[in-house]
Amino acid sequence: RPQQPQPPLPRATHCSDHLHTARNSLHPTHPKLTPMKRLSLLALSFRLVQRGFATAPNLNTGNLPPTLNNRFFGMRHGNSLANQARVISSDPAVATVSHGLSSLGVEQANASAAAFVASQSGSSSGQLECVVVSSDFTRARMTAEILLSTLKSAGLASPSSSVRLSTSLRERSFGDLDGGPDTEYSKVWDLDSSDSSHSAYNVEPVDSVVCRTTELCRSLDMEGEGRAIFLVAHGDVLQILQTAFKGVE
Repeated sequence: RPQQPQPPLPRATHCSDHLHTARNSLHPTHPKLTPMKRLSLLALSFRLVQRGFATAPNLNTGNLPPTLNNRFFGMRHGNSLANQARVISSDPAVATVSHGLSSLGVEQANASAAAFVASQSGSSSGQLECVVVSSDFTRARMTAEILLSTLKSAGLASPSSSVRLSTSLRERSFGDLDGGPDTEYSKVWDLDSSDSSHSAYNVEPVDSVVCRTTELCRSLDMEGEGRAIFLVAHGDVLQILQTAFKGVE
């Protein structure tokens, strides 16, 4: 498990209360479902975990359409060098070029990807087109590359496919707290629980994270049907995104 402490969900129950494992989430004949039923967080070998920000049109579901055409899986990056140093790393100028996976993180990503593939043994999931979309932060990108490589080896992804990078999946900006000790996360999370629009310490508001991540999901969902779309990102980002899929504040 990564060393970074996990925050409570803003105005929602903890994600583990509604967590689906990859084993029972990927099925090509699954009917269209409402957004809250379509995001699964991979919990195999480890847990998921600027200014003038935009605001989502609907703060419960953001930009998600009423129904989705694809299955979405969220996967937090493995243990990183920033986790080991116990520092907050949300500055793109730093995190896109450093703070990659630790040796433990590489092991976690490999084990988690392998466990997902094993969970699909004997199923017809190979009929699906698997798409891997990742934050461009080094730790997430490395995790995504390991995941895609494993999917390709198992015949669950096209040999010619590559990881798609998206800034919409970047870690939430922690503003003035960036680069400081990870014990400072709690200052933000305590405020998140009562105000999803706050920007104390110049942190990115929860509402902004909802806006950018759900817009990405909406855009990806419009590209096709019946695919398995893997979102490889960060703890705060994925847990906040799950509140939108659940339709809660």
